[in-house]
Amino acid sequence: MNKKLLAVILLLPVLLLGLLFTVNYVAIGNLIDDPSRISFANPVEFVQVGNSASIRVLTTPNDDKWQDDITYEAEDPELLSIEGHTLTGLKEGKTTLTAYYDNGVLLDRIPVYVVSEGSSDLYALDVHSSLSGISEDHLYGRYDLNADLELVDANIEISVYDFSSCVYEGAEIIPSHEAKQASIVDGQASIAYDRESERYRITVKGNEDIVISFTNSLDEETLFTIPLAEEGINIHSYRDLAYAANHLESDNPLCLQVSLESLDQAYDSEGNPLRNVKPLALSEEEKNQLQALNDETHYLTRAHEGELYYYEYTRTESTYDTRFLDKRNQSKDLVEALRIHSSVYGNGYSLNFHDLTFPTGKGTIVNGQETVALSEADIYRGPLSFCGVSLSGDKPQVTVNGEDNIIMGIHGDNLTIDNLTIFGANNRPYVTDYEYGGTILSVKGVNDFTIQDSVLQNARNGIRCFSSQNVVVDNCLIRNCRDYLIRLGSDEFKEQTHQATPSENYPENERIDTTVTVNDSYLANSGFFSIGVETHFDGEFLYDTVVAGFQTNDLFMGTLPLGGTSKGVKLSLAGDTRFYDWKLISAVSSSAFLQINEDLAGFDQLLEALERFDLIPIITRELSKPENAAFLIEEGERVDGIADPKSTYVNTGLAFYGGGLVNSVSDFDDEELGLSKLSVELSASESTDQLLRGCIGPSPFEFHLYQNDNPIQPGDAPSLGELSQRA
Repeated sequence: MNKKLLAVILLLPVLLLGLLFTVNYVAIGNLIDDPSRISFANPVEFVQVGNSASIRVLTTPNDDKWQDDITYEAEDPELLSIEGHTLTGLKEGKTTLTAYYDNGVLLDRIPVYVVSEGSSDLYALDVHSSLSGISEDHLYGRYDLNADLELVDANIEISVYDFSSCVYEGAEIIPSHEAKQASIVDGQASIAYDRESERYRITVKGNEDIVISFTNSLDEETLFTIPLAEEGINIHSYRDLAYAANHLESDNPLCLQVSLESLDQAYDSEGNPLRNVKPLALSEEEKNQLQALNDETHYLTRAHEGELYYYEYTRTESTYDTRFLDKRNQSKDLVEALRIHSSVYGNGYSLNFHDLTFPTGKGTIVNGQETVALSEADIYRGPLSFCGVSLSGDKPQVTVNGEDNIIMGIHGDNLTIDNLTIFGANNRPYVTDYEYGGTILSVKGVNDFTIQDSVLQNARNGIRCFSSQNVVVDNCLIRNCRDYLIRLGSDEFKEQTHQATPSENYPENERIDTTVTVNDSYLANSGFFSIGVETHFDGEFLYDTVVAGFQTNDLFMGTLPLGGTSKGVKLSLAGDTRFYDWKLISAVSSSAFLQINEDLAGFDQLLEALERFDLIPIITRELSKPENAAFLIEEGERVDGIADPKSTYVNTGLAFYGGGLVNSVSDFDDEELGLSKLSVELSASESTDQLLRGCIGPSPFEFHLYQNDNPIQPGDAPSLGELSQRA
């Protein structure tokens, strides 16, 4: 057989690796068409009984077209009626107003006070906190960082509105901002009233929760509690965050007190900062201050409206299988935006890393869609290579992806992330726009980590958890990721000289390296699967062997052996965990696992073979069997017994990889979660299967998917409101 033709045949299974995992699904599915933020212009709203007040709400990017699609919901609907953006007071009292866009996935909240001229026992206490997260809990730190990055006593400001001495001018309400008396009744702190800002300043002196007494003009007392995180540090800017994460490396909890947004989403249409929002960007002075600390951090320069801004990052080394990189003398470095050494209390605020991670190159139009493109300055450039295949021997034409760059890396045991929203980038129309966006949260080699009441969205991967014990994802929303929403596996593997047999596996009591529980969480809109559980590939082609007279080691550029047996994952699913992940079986996209390099000139035979080769992956074949029809929602007729990929939906819940020896286990009841199991085995009699077996190994793959009678259907989207109700 012609060696070039054989090389083409051997290269096809490498291309097919990605196809198996994509399950022939569209990876360019539409995201929700919405702004990235809804924000009330005022921190508190007042409305009189019998009168009306207009609500001013801002959207970013600012566009009037969003205003008509915003709806409101009052926690206590008996207190007020809502029509459009107008509130009418019905009954005296306090409620919380929530703003939703379209299908309920975006929200902001503010307190609303309905008062009358006889009101006396109501106080509005505004601490400039955020209510837009899943939970309404709010923690403050013991310390602030001053201008010199020194820990100092925290200052917390509170606005007080005393209705017992209100002035009513028609529909307008003018309450007193100063109580008759204010004092600290518990905790270590001092309190003083600032007449210029009309706010109270509380200076923290200890770690105990602070209880404050306010007395109005009728001598009625109101108690207000400020909960403190012991030894916590309040984060008021990106400078504070970068210093506390990448330089201080202490175990002081971080308490976010502001949202840090991308530059084009931090301001309203007139250039005014949005409520509780600052840009996630460093000024030159702040960059120089951090850079003077002389540690291993780096800075990316960006320009916004002609002004330079800076973004800090560190580097960390991949802990995945890097044998290919080692043998090729290539860097194992990964970019990491934040190194998290302590618990983070988000307090409902958000972090948006768009200006650090998103490509700045000039895109092109492909099939009517604008693509994104890298520039030389971009540092988030996609994953490292796990292996590569070359037909020329000097550089790989195709590489299989390994570990990706990181937005937030967890670097300690017993840590918690609570009530935090993390955007890897701004909202974009297609998940393929996040091709280079990295992994939002990397958890590797740590124990007892919990992320709760939080939202992760818009990146290549949501959470990547490898070689970590007792990791819990509780009451979270993870959505809009190019590859996986949660990607699980192990960095521990046995290097082998041949394809492993079961007798060469780890001892049974040593096979689990990662334990993860996903509880009461919603997973939505992945490019591939909501959750992927990896197993190390161990096909015979990954060892130096001869196939039809051709050395596989030549094809893999002299880097074999690359097979192995990895330790496994114990995945537990519990509570009301849902998979909003229906997608069309349509155009195949393998780029999540494979990078096809541009220098394929001279390999016309390969390109011709790829164009005419029938790339219907094995999983599609399995789903098209009559006994598996329940996994599909079909809107078109079958052709030769195969479902039409352009009009057929499938829900991509969980994928447990096969290939090598499988050590991962599932610890959940499919029926309780509305899932059904589908096992897919590579057939020794099918030519395509034989090629795949040669690269990945013979063990079957296991999928856990929704069937077509599940209450969650294509087009359904998760609601933050539902998560908030149980926070």
